[in-house]
Amino acid sequence: MKARLYRTYEKYLQSVDWRLLIFLVMVLNVKLAVKAAALILAFLWQGRSFVSQRLSRYKWARFYWVMLLLAVLNLLLAGSLFSGPLSQSIPPLLSFGLGACYWAMAIAAAGHISVFIGKGNLDRLHGTISLFFLLHIIGVLISFLVICVQAGSLNPYTYQGLHQKYFISTGDFIRGITMDGSVTAAIISAFGLFYFLYRGRRALSILCMVTLLLAGSNWVDLLLAVILVVIVLFHSDRVQKSMALTFGLMLVVFMAKVSPDNKDYAAGIVKSPTRATINMSDLIPVTVARNEHTFVPGKEMQTWQQGLQAFMDSTYDPVTQDSLNRRYKLGIMSGRWSACRQGLDFFRAHPAKLLLGAGMGNFSSRLAFRAAALGIDGSYPLRERHIASSFRDYYLYLFLYYHTRPQGGHSIINRPDSVYGQLLSEYGIAGLLAFVLLYVFYFCRGARNLGYGFPLLLFLGGIFLTGYWFEQLSVVILFEFLLLLDRGDLRQTINLTPENKNAP
Repeated sequence: MKARLYRTYEKYLQSVDWRLLIFLVMVLNVKLAVKAAALILAFLWQGRSFVSQRLSRYKWARFYWVMLLLAVLNLLLAGSLFSGPLSQSIPPLLSFGLGACYWAMAIAAAGHISVFIGKGNLDRLHGTISLFFLLHIIGVLISFLVICVQAGSLNPYTYQGLHQKYFISTGDFIRGITMDGSVTAAIISAFGLFYFLYRGRRALSILCMVTLLLAGSNWVDLLLAVILVVIVLFHSDRVQKSMALTFGLMLVVFMAKVSPDNKDYAAGIVKSPTRATINMSDLIPVTVARNEHTFVPGKEMQTWQQGLQAFMDSTYDPVTQDSLNRRYKLGIMSGRWSACRQGLDFFRAHPAKLLLGAGMGNFSSRLAFRAAALGIDGSYPLRERHIASSFRDYYLYLFLYYHTRPQGGHSIINRPDSVYGQLLSEYGIAGLLAFVLLYVFYFCRGARNLGYGFPLLLFLGGIFLTGYWFEQLSVVILFEFLLLLDRGDLRQTINLTPENKNAP
């Protein structure tokens, strides 16, 4: 018996590429330093294989090279950057350097992925990614159990004690294997759902659906519902159709029974997507009036908001604030709607920027928010703060307006972030065309023959409507790995070694 268990254990160890697993766990981690360490570690493992491979082996990375080239070109054309004192040039150059690092790390990650797949055994690759998703499931469940213990409730989604610390915001505290935010955790769970669904592993697919629901991301849930309809109508067999319908039922039950207030909140946004959400009570009545059941933001949140308010008042005079509020109907229309208007106004005022955009980190990006040194999207040295005028006069004020308001104003409907908006505003039409021609066309080629890759493509296209996912260096890397694994023509796109004839 012991000998049999040992052989089973040994066989399982051999079914997983442990270096690849370590790489995925580290490179998808929320900390930039951990990502960098993962890339260095992978380079030490792969060595000559990484250096000697040609760009043609991972063609999608050409998009990253072009974006970096456009950023450099825009910097060189901004002659005013080098005309002033050196002290004024250092902050924007440091910001540019950080942005260049984002794209360089994306290129390096793409190269490492191509080597892992090119030299990997198909069964071991699938065994590795399956274990990764399983670890993510465990991480989400542990997060949820910790919340239940702290709240003293089996359903923290309806628990209004602790000054509503959890309640409708329970999902915000859910973390997966990447230790990133709840939206990232929900997206990874959705990836796992599609992956296991099309590989016939129904139990694991259901677990991914459970963890996705626990993360409580209304946007991900809504997008998943749309993708499930597409799966049922166009891309599934009988078993997959029944599973997709089961997932839809799970979503309805969760919203109706487990998190009804979250359902009302989401329904209010869907009903009026262009209207701003400022107060939580606008959509969710607090039924119990006792003090311990009234929402009170934590001290850390209060301190952060006070800092944002102080910066806002010192940067924008009352006349400017009033003008921006009236022009973009802030507090009346949603921040995302206002962001679209601001983008149009910017290009009307600066038509010459339409081709190459405002420049990397100068209008709409994680880099722009981070370099503002306000504690948005990561820390940044205060003395090296860089805020471009095009960012200050548009999206920064919009963000400050809603995030100095009560918690309801922090909704995704009031944020200006979008991958498509970032590409157009900071890299212009050239950047958007590069994305379509070099990235979208590459991964969409032969989409009809894909398995889980087909809904994955549609899902990521919807996810790109929000967030700055290329700079996040997380779900996009996982997406690229999964798509390459699912493609039937990997032998043509990645130079497989002769001994791996069983690779895809």
